[in-house]
Amino acid sequence: MTENELLKEVLQGVLLIVGEYRGSHAEKAGYVDKKSGNAIRYIRATHLVECAWHGHIDRVIITERFPEQITTVERARTTFTYSRGERYVFYRPVQEGTRANLCQLERMRHRRH
Repeated sequence: MTENELLKEVLQGVLLIVGEYRGSHAEKAGYVDKKSGNAIRYIRATHLVECAWHGHIDRVIITERFPEQITTVERARTTFTYSRGERYVFYRPVQEGTRANLCQLERMRHRRH
């Protein structure tokens, strides 16, 4: 993704988080649907990213819910292709008529120039 493409996304209102990748962790998660009473189980990842905000460095924790095809923590870990210390862009594409869910971020790589 180029800088111009990033700027276009920002101007369209897409939330972008740019930072240096520090690590990831995959785990089983779930909840009980209050309407149906069914247990909903899934695999999620937690990613730690360091971001610079007005001269200060802070961490951002991003969670990602995997699709139903990924049923084990081991399989989820194989998707972690990030390199520690590299800069990445994390974003959630928003389809018209829907709201962004920050718990289901998609990722895109942005290399330093």
